[in-house]
This record gives sequence, structure tokens and C-alpha cells, in this order.
Amino acid sequence: MIQLPVLGLFMIFLGVRIGEKELKCLVERSSFEMVSAGEKGEGKVIRKAKFGDWKEAFSDEEKRIMNSVMGETLRSFGYDV
Repeated sequence: MIQLPVLGLFMIFLGVRIGEKELKCLVERSSFEMVSAGEKGEGKVIRKAKFGDWKEAFSDEEKRIMNSVMGETLRSFGYDV
């Protein structure tokens, strides 16, 4: 789940005025658990957003290609590639 302070800062950045109660409601309604089973899961647009899980979705060759294309940029942002 997205942490409220992070989402709140994002809303401020976008210029959206939202109260804490509405922000909490938005986070709860947008959680993975609230998405119907037919709309989420493998092969769907909405997936489980588990940290680092992307590494399991690609072959070694695909990861090598991605690293050669964007590895330096990802490392500059602190990602482990």
C-alpha cells in the first residue's frame, strides 16, 4: 500500500487539495485487495506490485538487454540492477 505521506506529497505537487480522510479513503479504495479477481493477477494490467518481483518476470537475456539500455540510469536512482 502507498504510504499516506508519500501520496499526500504527490497530491501537493500536483496542486490537488485533499483532506487526510479523503486521502485515506482513496488509498483504501485503490488497494490491490479491493480489485476484483477478474481484473488482477498474472497476464492482467493490475498485478501484485511486490518489490523486486520484476526480476522473476524476465529471462536472463531480457534482463541483460534492459541492463545494457537503462542500467546506468536505474543505478543513478539507487535501483539494484
